[in-house]
Amino acid sequence: MAQPAGDLDAQLEQAHRDLEQAVMDTLGARKGLLDPARKQELYEKIWRLRVRAAELERDRIGRQLTEVRHAADRAATRMDHEEYLAASRKLAGLRIRYLNAADLLEKLRADGPASSARLFGG
Repeated sequence: MAQPAGDLDAQLEQAHRDLEQAVMDTLGARKGLLDPARKQELYEKIWRLRVRAAELERDRIGRQLTEVRHAADRAATRMDHEEYLAASRKLAGLRIRYLNAADLLEKLRADGPASSARLFGG
């Protein structure tokens, strides 16, 4: 079942806050971390949070795409040329953003936790 747009926005904001906190915690602890297993654990946590944020962003943009697509269809039905053109322009931008979010998610999944280690020069 689809989530309301507000829920996705709130979840995305929370995911970003969680990710920022995890990165700050890791930066603060990094210099004192000697245990490679603990470092890996932190990198995996950050990676999971990055994947979650990317998924939510993709889903939010997907929802916007659907809404704008429906608006374009309604404008076409009413033969409102100006509104249809405005919706079409917005659709083009949203498609680009959706593909960028999907590509980032694919890359994160392919790279795995090592992509988070690179945030810290690892």
